[in-house]
Amino acid sequence: MKALCKTIPLAVLMILSLPSFCYGAWIWTPETGGWSNPKHAVKDTAEEQFKWAMESYKNKDYKKAISEFDKLVKLFSNSKYAPDAQYYVGRAYEDMEEYYHAYLAYQKVIEAYPYAKNRDEIIKRQYDIGVLFYGGHKSKILGIALLPAIDKAIEIFEQVVKNSPYGEYAPKAQFKIGEAYKKDNRFAEATVAFQKLRDEYPNDELAIEADYQIAQCGYIASLDASYNQESTDSAIDKFKALMSETEDKPFLERAKKSLKELKEKRAQSVYETARFYEKIGRIQSAAIYYKEIVKEYPETTLAKEALVRIVEIEKSTNKATR
Repeated sequence: MKALCKTIPLAVLMILSLPSFCYGAWIWTPETGGWSNPKHAVKDTAEEQFKWAMESYKNKDYKKAISEFDKLVKLFSNSKYAPDAQYYVGRAYEDMEEYYHAYLAYQKVIEAYPYAKNRDEIIKRQYDIGVLFYGGHKSKILGIALLPAIDKAIEIFEQVVKNSPYGEYAPKAQFKIGEAYKKDNRFAEATVAFQKLRDEYPNDELAIEADYQIAQCGYIASLDASYNQESTDSAIDKFKALMSETEDKPFLERAKKSLKELKEKRAQSVYETARFYEKIGRIQSAAIYYKEIVKEYPETTLAKEALVRIVEIEKSTNKATR
């Protein structure tokens, strides 16, 4: 007995001396040189491991399911079950409403298993997650929303385009990139994104809408006092061009409304210039600007007022020359 004790490590003797319920679930594995619990061990085959992980997933024990699917992907990376295991990591995160982690998990399927049978579905799921972030969802860490929603939306939509540049969701994602930049008041980037859609997907149904959004970005940017009137003039020109190129009634109505607002804004700027010249006594210069309003923006609300000012200036000029 003494000889036997000398060959068994003290720690093992201590464990063996415990009641059976304390160590019965653990076994000694010579391969690792340590103790392991079969309950948490990887199964012998990829199929067994997948079924084991799926039990947790179906029981909505998503954290455990993720752990078990991860084990399969790491230890049986070349098996036919690995792509589905990685896919269900994404599904589990999605079910837990950890959407950014779900997106990353799906991306691993695309990158590690580019010929996965459910590739198209995965891209759709990524696109839908992007839409969630575009709508304002923010990833949470310890229950606190930390990641900016728009930035994440742009990141995800850009990846969707890269993953499948000729797929169903590429033009949709490219359009959403433009919308996301526009929503974030980044009009220059939005314009570039919408133009990219026009250039790369000219026959897509969103192409005409992208044209409108390009003009609309110019219009909204022109409302900022820091922008000069060239921005307004450029937006007006774009809307005019668009209206001459399409017969789509809903589109035309929106374009007409935006064009009217732009002309009102431009007329307001010209009117303010005219009033300034009138106040400092440069009457003829003021008349030139009032006439510009009547000629270029006759349908605006200020056209009538400008005409009145022109008449008053002419009257005062005639009196002065008598």
